[in-house]
Amino acid sequence: MRLLPQHTQLGKLELIEVYEYYDTPCLFSCRNASGQLFISILFEQEKRLEKWLYASISQRRFENIRAGLIDIRNAFINSENGFVYEVIINLDDSPDRVEIIWCENLIDDWLPMPNEFIEFANEPLPLLEVKDAPRTAMQIQREVLNLTFQFPTPNPTEAPVAFLGRILESIQSVFNALGQAIGGTPTLTGIIPHSITEKMQLTVLGTYPGSFGIELATLPEKIEKDRNNYLVNSVINEFFELVNMSINPEDNAYILRQKLWTLKTRVASGYRDFLVNLYKSETNLRFNWGSPNQEHRDLVELHLSSIKKTLEIITMTEDEIVKESEIVSKLIGLNIRTKSYEILSIEHNKKYSGRIIDEAISRVETATLSEVYVSTIREIKEISPTLPEGKLKYQLIALRPHIS
Repeated sequence: MRLLPQHTQLGKLELIEVYEYYDTPCLFSCRNASGQLFISILFEQEKRLEKWLYASISQRRFENIRAGLIDIRNAFINSENGFVYEVIINLDDSPDRVEIIWCENLIDDWLPMPNEFIEFANEPLPLLEVKDAPRTAMQIQREVLNLTFQFPTPNPTEAPVAFLGRILESIQSVFNALGQAIGGTPTLTGIIPHSITEKMQLTVLGTYPGSFGIELATLPEKIEKDRNNYLVNSVINEFFELVNMSINPEDNAYILRQKLWTLKTRVASGYRDFLVNLYKSETNLRFNWGSPNQEHRDLVELHLSSIKKTLEIITMTEDEIVKESEIVSKLIGLNIRTKSYEILSIEHNKKYSGRIIDEAISRVETATLSEVYVSTIREIKEISPTLPEGKLKYQLIALRPHIS
């Protein structure tokens, strides 16, 4: 027996998903060639025919029913149009029949009990409307960047407002920093010149289903002023290089850090903040880049596990030994358990504190507080792509009594 009716006013139908199956599908979603969505349930089965109810549904209602936010019964008795279709599919060659039934005339026995839900929220949402960045870019002659988020349940097709604000702001910040690094003189702090941020400005074209997607584009006048749009293209290309290296961060750890060193602190910090926002929201992210220049395009997906590892690599510090020096000082703090110390320089009245190296513990553990010693201090600069100016640390590597 055919599953879908043919040659009726419902149009040419195709199956989307099956939600319940007893020898044959009995609850599923489908759509016709013009894009109209339906949810369909089998309510009577005989030897010669099957009887179905079809409720036409909007994209948003489809997403909510599928995510278990609207029960199956409600999908029919509260149909958006106020009516459903009774579809009779015949085993013989006689035509299939479709009749309208107003919601108030539906019989209880035809429908599931209240609070029965479709539980497909953990399954990827079918892409009913495919957004292709390269195609959009050719249509509008602008750089286009599509971001598709995969949020956890209960409804992966909705996005928290606070998250969207943070993620859009952090992407714009990365673009501004990249623009300054490539097209100007990078600065650690302060306002990025308007001449850079004006060129880097992104605008939201809209949102789209398929989890939750945002379509971004550069401003149109930038393309008109500079047909090659070199800076914007270079910035997006650099951004995608960073994202591609972040897919397998353990394999790309060295080149990723070197790339961020080259692009300077502002880019490294901005990219780190962007990844932190993604990780906090527990979402994977798919990027799709399209350009009027058809040679410039990319499609990548970044998973939570890769985001976490990339953050560890970006924030990992390296120790650079600056110097070693001997200081006549008073011992004012000592904790052997935590291997920590604090001294006060006699000459400059300056305090030093930090870790005691393992080799020095045996000599230091017998020291007396408030006594004067000659302390050998190793000065180390802790650096990373996000902190190139460094953070100074002072290791105590030797301690001997001071003989005046």
